[in-house]
Amino acid sequence: MKDTVLEVRLKVSPSEIYYVSWNLDACEGLGLLRTDDASGGRVTIFTPYSQLKFVIGFIDGHRAEGMSIEIDEIRECINEEQ
Repeated sequence: MKDTVLEVRLKVSPSEIYYVSWNLDACEGLGLLRTDDASGGRVTIFTPYSQLKFVIGFIDGHRAEGMSIEIDEIRECINEEQ
């Protein structure tokens, strides 16, 4: 059975986008980050549903470092071509 892919939409400081992206890339298999609006600090992490608790932990870890990072929305990724 395929794992559902989720979109975790975030708001971060624009100057921190690269840092978050770099850290996410280092957590191989956790997810893929897309920058939606660089100047507005809007990004989306695409992650399998089975990894959601780890993505939340990833976000909480960045907050513990003092970063302002907020979850705007978590939703199922829908393939519009179907």
